[in-house]
Amino acid sequence: LESPLPIGDRPDSILTALNLPDSNDLPSCPCNFAGWGITEIYKEGSPLLFAAQFKVKTPKQCRDSGILLRSDEFCAQDEEGTSCTQR
Repeated sequence: LESPLPIGDRPDSILTALNLPDSNDLPSCPCNFAGWGITEIYKEGSPLLFAAQFKVKTPKQCRDSGILLRSDEFCAQDEEGTSCTQR
């Protein structure tokens, strides 16, 4: 962007910040994710915007799958079984 987007209560604001929950209240909820993140280990971020739908797992389901989470992370899985961890 050439300049920051106006976010908040300003008169010219077209966006507002999203308030995220403090806990994982909706396990198995289908959630849409999008971004330009890294798609392969040790590679740079993608120049293309990618999107995917995952179901958020409970912390216990993550641990049972061998995924260790920090307090500010959650994990999710798509229908094919691909999983991810997000902060």
